[in-house]
Amino acid sequence: MNSGKIAGIVVRYRDGDEETTRIYALSARTERDLREKWEKISYLGGSPPVWDIPYTWTHGRKLEGWLKERGCPLDSLGPFASGDFEPAEVRRKDDGSTVEKYYRYGKLHRENGPAFIERNADGSTYDGYYRDGKHHREEGPARVWRRADGWTMEEYWRDGEQTNPLGAIGGLTIRPPAPEAPKEPGAPSPQ
Repeated sequence: MNSGKIAGIVVRYRDGDEETTRIYALSARTERDLREKWEKISYLGGSPPVWDIPYTWTHGRKLEGWLKERGCPLDSLGPFASGDFEPAEVRRKDDGSTVEKYYRYGKLHRENGPAFIERNADGSTYDGYYRDGKHHREEGPARVWRRADGWTMEEYWRDGEQTNPLGAIGGLTIRPPAPEAPKEPGAPSPQ
C-alpha cells in the first residue's frame, strides 16, 4: 500500500441465505486499474475515496479474486466522529444471524471493542478481541461465548498468548447464568 491515503472498495453479494459485504483497501495503482477494468463502479464519497460495486454473486466473487490477486487487504473504514470504524466484513443470514469483523491492514484488529462479533438466531453470541491479528485484551477476557440459556465461557489472552487469571482452569472460565432475584412475598407473578 502507498504511504498516502488509501482508497477502499465495498463488495456486496448474496449467496443462498447469506448476504456478504466486505471492504478492501486499494493502493493508488489498484484503484486506477479498478476504474479501467470494472464497469458500473460507483463513487460513495469520502477522503480517502470509497468505491462500490453491488454485483451479483458471480461478479462479487470475481472481483474479490481480482482484489486478492493484487494483495488488497480487508480494511475497516474510519475513524468516524465516534472514534470507531466500520466493520470490514459483515455477513447476514436470512434467519437474523450476523457476523461482523474489523480489520486493519488485513489483520483482525479493533481498539474499542471486539473485532469479531457473532450473533446467532438462537440468541447465542461470540465476541473476539484482537490486536494486530492476535487475540488480545488488556482488561477482561479476549474470547467470550454466551449461550442463549445464560451460560458464559471466557478465555483470557494477551498478545496472542493465553493467560490464566485467578480462578480460570487452563485459561478458561465458565459461568452459569446469574440467579434470578428472589421474589417478595405477595408480589404478582409474571404473566
